[in-house]
Amino acid sequence: DRARLLTSLCYIPDVAVLPSWARVSELIRLMAGLQPRFSTERARQLLRRTSVGENDKVKHLSKGMVTQLHLALVAAIDAKLMILDEPTLGLDVMSRKSFYEMLIDEWCDGERSVLISTHQVEEVESLLSDVIMLDEGRLVLDISLAEMDERFVALSHDPEAAEAVAANHPLLRYRVQGRPAALFDGVAPDTVAHLGQRVRPSLVDLFMALTRKPEIQARTPESA
Repeated sequence: DRARLLTSLCYIPDVAVLPSWARVSELIRLMAGLQPRFSTERARQLLRRTSVGENDKVKHLSKGMVTQLHLALVAAIDAKLMILDEPTLGLDVMSRKSFYEMLIDEWCDGERSVLISTHQVEEVESLLSDVIMLDEGRLVLDISLAEMDERFVALSHDPEAAEAVAANHPLLRYRVQGRPAALFDGVAPDTVAHLGQRVRPSLVDLFMALTRKPEIQARTPESA
């Protein structure tokens, strides 16, 4: 039931597919003819937040401006779910920030959902309510951020406590602001909890902990 599904869904791929020869005004008319839930007035309202003009051609826009245009066109669809696939790939910091500010301010109203597929998790971490982590197609975590904060504990400690912490088999040993840290699945053991300060693990650290590959064991050469 693809047609019925698409009436409640909108999508931005990782590579902008807007035709380079088209003017912005032409894309607005095209969307109005293709998508029954598209609002021309809404698209124009969103574009006023950007530096993109209706007479501009796509080929004359910067990559960041094309991404803003794409979001304005897609966010003008009255859908329930927006899927974003690496939406800010290759953009500079300011363009990425502007994209997510526009997304949150103009589309997220508490009744809609956004599914973001990205490797740049650090830039969306503060926006998320739930996290799904995949490792080569394998599901390794499906959890809300609230549950994640309760389940996973990171301990920042002095270098002198490194051996004692390591003896309790943390998921990951890393550094936080120059200090050693260890990540545990669950509350840190009583034997080491007093040796450091609890800190919130980032999604990047958690992903590293859950997808870490075991070291390749050296093979003994076969005898002749």
